[in-house]
Amino acid sequence: MTTSRRWLAALGVLAASSALVLAQGPGRRGMVPWDGPGMRERLGLTDEQAEQLRSERLEAAKERVKIGSQMRVARLELRELMSSPAPDEKAVMAKARQIGDLHTRLLEARVTHSLALKKILTPEQQRKLREMRAAERAHGPRGGPAPHRLHPGRGPCAWATEEAGPEEEPQDDDGGEDL
Repeated sequence: MTTSRRWLAALGVLAASSALVLAQGPGRRGMVPWDGPGMRERLGLTDEQAEQLRSERLEAAKERVKIGSQMRVARLELRELMSSPAPDEKAVMAKARQIGDLHTRLLEARVTHSLALKKILTPEQQRKLREMRAAERAHGPRGGPAPHRLHPGRGPCAWATEEAGPEEEPQDDDGGEDL
């Protein structure tokens, strides 16, 4: 195969995979689309609640992206510091503390988001949502096996296994919206 045909084949694969990703829609697997099909009806959300939840979810997602980006940059900087034959111990420890602080900020953002959701949803809606999430975790979002059951090491706790690389961040499977 000539080089130009290889490039065309590679571009075709890239285009097909991009189309697949775009077809899945925005957001991470497990994030609750408050305006998604049936969600309003299943939880009995008012229009006002749905708008408040959408707005809160957007703000929380922006904060997670911002902190996550800072964390990735700090990890790259730590890797650079550690690549030296004789790393500066003070600089390495300072960078490790910075990464720890970012993890704390990420957890605080998730907790703040969960508290905001509790203020918007009624206790009955919170109960229904917990039940829906439990069913999704057990059976997958569309009734099939949950993705982490098909691919061990790629589920909600993948970051805690040896199969996950050191670059992977701990990520919950529901966008941090536990109630």
